[in-house]
Amino acid sequence: MSERQRINSVIIHIASVMWFPELNLARKTKNYGNEKERQELIDSMVAEGVKIDDNGMAIVEDIKPELLERAMSERQNVWDGLKANVKVNPSTSIDLQVWEEIYTLNNKLRPILYTGVTWNRRSSVYFSAMVARRKSATSEHPLPITTDLAASIQSFATPWDRLTAQIM
Repeated sequence: MSERQRINSVIIHIASVMWFPELNLARKTKNYGNEKERQELIDSMVAEGVKIDDNGMAIVEDIKPELLERAMSERQNVWDGLKANVKVNPSTSIDLQVWEEIYTLNNKLRPILYTGVTWNRRSSVYFSAMVARRKSATSEHPLPITTDLAASIQSFATPWDRLTAQIM
């Protein structure tokens, strides 16, 4: 592999990334595959968690200041919604527990440092897969919530550059 092809990655916490569907230029239709493909992704992540390998590597970029406030607000709204839902439907407490395990630290939201560029549709199923993983765990077969994400941190000068990364 030449130096031009080398991709360096770092391990980041999944909560440090916020995904904005409108920035996914490769999927403007918001079509993230059919239900069978979606379920296959969930099943894979339930069985294996988030893989730390080239196949599971995400591409992220530093979050722009104008998106940070929106990102934190959206994340807070999800948290508030999950807490409210538990009051109405206590059986959803596992969802809240898993979400808090992923996205909070010391009862505060973890900081968001990056905008997700691509992760091969995994971001659309990550939380559902981690909830299912927790529900499938047993004392004989523990399935920890996986929050480490191999990521290549890049920057994009234009939307075209971003699109190129998303379709390659």
